[in-house]
Amino acid sequence: MKMQCMNFLDLEQRIREQKKQRLAAEQERLDAVGAIDLDNAELPVDDLIPGEESTFYDREDPPMEAGTIYPCMEEFRAAVRQHAIKGQFELGTEKSCKDLFRGYCKAAGCKWAIIARVMNDKKQVRVTLNKEEHFCASTGRVRTKMATYHWVVEKAIPFLKKDPNMGAKKLQKELEEKYQVSIGYSTVWLGRQKAAEHIFGTWEESFGYLFNFKAEVELKMPRSVVEIEVVQQDDGVYFHRFFCCFKPSIDDFLNGCRPYLSIDSTALNGRWNGHLFSATTLDGHNWMYPVAFGFFDGETTENWIWFMRQLQKAIGNPPHLAISSDAAESIENAVKEVYPWAEHRECFVHLIKNFGKRFQVPAFGRMYPAARTFQPQYHEYLMNKIYAANDKVQPFLQEFNNKKWSRSKFIEEIK
Repeated sequence: MKMQCMNFLDLEQRIREQKKQRLAAEQERLDAVGAIDLDNAELPVDDLIPGEESTFYDREDPPMEAGTIYPCMEEFRAAVRQHAIKGQFELGTEKSCKDLFRGYCKAAGCKWAIIARVMNDKKQVRVTLNKEEHFCASTGRVRTKMATYHWVVEKAIPFLKKDPNMGAKKLQKELEEKYQVSIGYSTVWLGRQKAAEHIFGTWEESFGYLFNFKAEVELKMPRSVVEIEVVQQDDGVYFHRFFCCFKPSIDDFLNGCRPYLSIDSTALNGRWNGHLFSATTLDGHNWMYPVAFGFFDGETTENWIWFMRQLQKAIGNPPHLAISSDAAESIENAVKEVYPWAEHRECFVHLIKNFGKRFQVPAFGRMYPAARTFQPQYHEYLMNKIYAANDKVQPFLQEFNNKKWSRSKFIEEIK
């Protein structure tokens, strides 16, 4: 028993000594950390590549002092041109080649001149001479014409990022007001085209991305319907038409919307003068809900039948379906071809626009209540009043607007 007690005391002593050692080591570590000057502990970082000098400058007001370095001759030429535009003087070029630039001010009697040479690394360019301060009579008074389309490209990018639909005319006005320059419309137009390609890519690249879009949609949303048709010509492959209907739109139309589709297209004014078509429905709140969209080159019967076939792939053949459109014969033929059992309605907005060009009050004023009423008797009463006011209305409607356009005539399942 005594031996066990002695062993226990020895063990307890060793534990105390080990604890003291740990505390001493911890204190020593803390003392070492406290000795470090944390406020001045930054490590020096130098991103410069040995043997290569670098410069950062304001691209709106680039420096031209002797000794200034630019990454290459092309960038220096752009900078010195911006310098002339900023200073509002005409820059003359005495010599400009891959390793030397000599420029001067075109103003009579002005001695300002600038020289830049390629450095030993055959890449960077150093300003070796900036002769005299530039305070000639032309400085600040000349509305310079130094802007080239390359200059327009660089300056147009911020404007187009803010407003991608800005046209060349508006861009020309914005650049001339901001930089006090005179720029020809053709120069601005070409610069804008190049700037747009820099931001959004070329038309050829966009065409290629269309197939990437199709693959990604089919991967992320299986059973979506995305169709791309091309035409093969002697000089290459060209875009023909495109259809897209996402799987969520298909499910929502079949399970949560009215069996009703409004179909129309709008002409596109741009480099590709085709049509953007769409099919929309109405949800439970009576709000418009997109179902499908796409592009084709024109409102032909062939294109509308193709569109209807793709739509049929997406939504199938609902037992009850109403399709509303304008009075275009091409759409009418497509509906008869693909959905012959559907109730084909005519959009009242299109109808009344055409009606209003031929007929005025009182016939015109009664058309709205005749279209909105659900009561067949009241609809007939109003139409008889319209026919009595102008005997040309009834033949006109029967010939050009023979599809359903009034609520009282719609089938009850889709009212």
